[in-house]
Amino acid sequence: MQLALVIVLIVFVIDLFVPEGVAASLPHVLGVMATLTSNRRRDTIIVAVLATFFTLSAELFSPGRGDTELWKVMFNRFLIVAAIWGAALVIYLRATAMDELARVSKQLAKEVDYASRLQERLYPKESPKISGLDIAGYVEPAEQLCGDYYDYLEMSEKCEGFVIGDVSGHGIGQSIVMSDVRSTLRGMAKSKRNLGEILTKVNRQLVADTPDDIFVTLMLVKIDPESMTFSFASAGHSSLLVRASGECEVLRCGSLALGLSEHATYTTEDDHMLNVGDTLILATDGLEERHSPERELFGRDRILQEVRNAGGCSSEQLIQRLVTAADTFARGETQHDDVTLVIVRRSAPVLT
Repeated sequence: MQLALVIVLIVFVIDLFVPEGVAASLPHVLGVMATLTSNRRRDTIIVAVLATFFTLSAELFSPGRGDTELWKVMFNRFLIVAAIWGAALVIYLRATAMDELARVSKQLAKEVDYASRLQERLYPKESPKISGLDIAGYVEPAEQLCGDYYDYLEMSEKCEGFVIGDVSGHGIGQSIVMSDVRSTLRGMAKSKRNLGEILTKVNRQLVADTPDDIFVTLMLVKIDPESMTFSFASAGHSSLLVRASGECEVLRCGSLALGLSEHATYTTEDDHMLNVGDTLILATDGLEERHSPERELFGRDRILQEVRNAGGCSSEQLIQRLVTAADTFARGETQHDDVTLVIVRRSAPVLT
């Protein structure tokens, strides 16, 4: 506002000494500029009032108007006043809109923060303790709200379920979809349905309840702690099984992501053995797709190399190793996608 008042005073001084004519347009332009420099509603009105007063009163103090008739001079000044108030109205309305935008943005930020804290509570507080298995989970959102999902499920026949999913996009809508999938899976976890039937049921509900542009890739794994075998069902999601020898098996079923077609069906892959030293890696694509400044992807090969070099470290340590390696590879590049991991390692039996 200080700048605006200075300009208004300059207008008044110039208007006292510049004769009427073409040169007199200069103070008038400055009068409008003075109004435009105000960005708050109250300041805009004050500056406009002062600019109007000086524009009209300058005629009373000026040394003379020469041969120009008074009505022409005053008509010209009233045009300038109209321009000043037109500019003031525009700035006033803009300031009003900016104030409203700031209010809405502040309210939205509060709601997003609340949604983020609520979503954080939906992730598992700790990993299940199962004899012979070392389990850890991790999630790092790219933005305040996360589109990734992982969970541990108590399933029928004393089996443990592991699920990881990736909702397309980011935002409040995606976090709601993630919560919906979570509650549906938890509700059906102990049913007698096989994994493929569970995903088929989840898919039909998702198609009915969500917009067409949202889908979910997901993998559901069921481990029998007694036989150390596992089965899985996939909805457009793949995972890795790294054997103790270093050999890698890619787990996938070739099915559609959830939410794309109500007619999609999902199958169960049974009887996979989890041997001592084997590592099951459930991950979203955020880790593989971390990229360097040269746009090179971190990729699956680097993940496998880190797993093979990890030796007998715990699942928690392996996750930190993978995340650190990806961060180092990215060399400061912004993380553009959520990174979520669930790692299950078959440990050697404890000798008693």
